[in-house]
Amino acid sequence: ALPGITYTPNLQLAVRLQVTGTGPSTLRLKVWPASATEPAAWQMSASDTTAALQAPGAVGLTAYLSSSATNAPVVVRMSALTARPTAA
Repeated sequence: ALPGITYTPNLQLAVRLQVTGTGPSTLRLKVWPASATEPAAWQMSASDTTAALQAPGAVGLTAYLSSSATNAPVVVRMSALTARPTAA
């Protein structure tokens, strides 16, 4: 659930995920309609100390539709993927 957003078919969403630190790693997320201004505040935040996740890795995207979903097919398009170090 996204506060203030009601998803409708063909609504384009923008997503920003930031991962910083090690031991723990902090993950922060924002999602907003692509036609709107990016929110200033992060909508979700979590920390993780799992040892296997405290090392450099890779960036990738995937989409998933549960086998119990009743609205297939769902089309997912991803564009403008950027991965870069955060500012210190």
